[in-house]
Amino acid sequence: MLVNLITFFLAIVMLITDMHSVSPSSEQRQVATGETNLKERYDALLKKSEEYKYDQADSALLAGLELVTIAAEIDDPALAGEANRLVGRYYRDLGIYDQAIDHFYRSIDNFEKAASSENNVQIARTYHDIAWVHVNMKELAKARDMFHNSIAEYTSSDLENIMTSYHALGSFYYLDLVNYDSAVHYLKKAIHVGESLSYGIEELAEPRLELCHVLILDDKFDTANNTLSQMKSFPQDSLSNYSLAYISFLEGLMLDANGEYDQALLVFEPVYSWIQSASLEGSSTGQNLIKQMISTAYRAGQFQLAFHYLERLKELEAATIFKDRQRLTKTLEIQYETKRKEQILSTQKEQIILQERILFVSVVGLLLVGGLLVWLYRVYQRVDSKNKKIEMLMRELHHRVKNNLQVISSLLGLQSMKLEDADAQKAVAEGKERIRAMSLIHQKLYQEENVTAVNIKEYMQNLVSELSNSYGYHDKAKIIVDVPDLAMDADTTLPLGLIVNELVSNAFKYAYKDIEKPVLELKFIQENKLSKLLIKDNGKGMPVGFDLSSAQSFGLKLVNLLAKQLNGNITVRQEGGLEYLVSFAG
Repeated sequence: MLVNLITFFLAIVMLITDMHSVSPSSEQRQVATGETNLKERYDALLKKSEEYKYDQADSALLAGLELVTIAAEIDDPALAGEANRLVGRYYRDLGIYDQAIDHFYRSIDNFEKAASSENNVQIARTYHDIAWVHVNMKELAKARDMFHNSIAEYTSSDLENIMTSYHALGSFYYLDLVNYDSAVHYLKKAIHVGESLSYGIEELAEPRLELCHVLILDDKFDTANNTLSQMKSFPQDSLSNYSLAYISFLEGLMLDANGEYDQALLVFEPVYSWIQSASLEGSSTGQNLIKQMISTAYRAGQFQLAFHYLERLKELEAATIFKDRQRLTKTLEIQYETKRKEQILSTQKEQIILQERILFVSVVGLLLVGGLLVWLYRVYQRVDSKNKKIEMLMRELHHRVKNNLQVISSLLGLQSMKLEDADAQKAVAEGKERIRAMSLIHQKLYQEENVTAVNIKEYMQNLVSELSNSYGYHDKAKIIVDVPDLAMDADTTLPLGLIVNELVSNAFKYAYKDIEKPVLELKFIQENKLSKLLIKDNGKGMPVGFDLSSAQSFGLKLVNLLAKQLNGNITVRQEGGLEYLVSFAG
């Protein structure tokens, strides 16, 4: 009903507008005689939008949208093509990919209408922009087609642009399609074109280093080593810090491929330090380096170091999600501001009509109110859709972390099969138990409605049940788990779960020898903003003079560290068994 009413009112307003179009208004006459002023305004706004794009994406987008409007008023297809491409890039940077693609295709349409000798270059660059949007959207087949469309638009004299496109295609084939043969083909073509243009060492450093990277990934180590040796032979002052860091990273990969894991880590660490100093740790380059260091540290047997980098990677991924959420919020603000400005302009024009046609005041007012209601409803739908998307991304993150932890656990299991030393096998088994405790948290997070908190009761019950099954006490021992049904954030649940894992495992391993009826009791209490975790067994207890703070076993040291992480303390009491009490604020 509301839509039909709005349509009716809109038809009336359009009829009135047609009546006025017979005689041009004073505003229209000013536009007809002030095209030069519009061009000057366009140039000034273009310069300002270029300044905004580095740190004020919202202002850059608003300026770009105004450029599109001015170009349409001037009726210059080349300017319209330029303005729409800028807007497309700003939307792409903000993650609004559908709008970005729409403006890029508008840009191509305008450039095709413009009478300019550089049209093919502008169209080719726009196809290149569209390709990267499809990469971000994981539409890889479309991205590949757009890259090839871009190359097809260039003439044989556009060698600099052709080299850029070949380089981009090579990177795309190995980073996204994992097609090493095609990657090598296009990277070599990029290098060949660059050499024909007499490019310097640094200008060709990146495609050469990427070619070496692809060869390493494709296990073609001899060829890769030749390329790497060539890069190392160049004077260091002819290369940027980025290129020097890339060379060191590739040296580390070669050492890793040769099984020299400790040496590889020594090479990776200064690269990681440079990545941090250059504020690139949160980028895809930084995160890929951390993933490689996790893998190398694991193969080197440096599990604590691998876990350290895994924790850092988790923090960076969480920060990325937070930034994406901020970006989405900012995007909604931009869209709102754009609509608000459009509303202001629309209202000003309507006021002119209202002054001449008092009869239609009520109709126009009702139309504005109805349109505003519809617009607000659509804004609400968009916000709700964005929130659901964020929740889905959070679930996907926890699911992937859980899967990665399971992969690590499986790798530990495979590694333990090759170990002959009983102590080493025991250490690996304990490591698997700790990973299982962490994995269980992420499993709960992606299964729960609230993706940021864990049901502590279900988590503790499942963890103790799995441990009792693992040690064969499921039917032999009386197990009491008294935990309230409440949600707890993952940052608190993770150390708490690891403490339970260590102390319950110790009870099952050592406490019940010669105990006819084993009993294990776990309680969690919250009172007066103080949380208490109690774990008690009826076993034989610890030797006389035992001091938890000076315990030598890795497990008990870990318990002490985790209690400190919770800003709490842990006490031990021996009375009819062994009783641990962990107290912390929260």
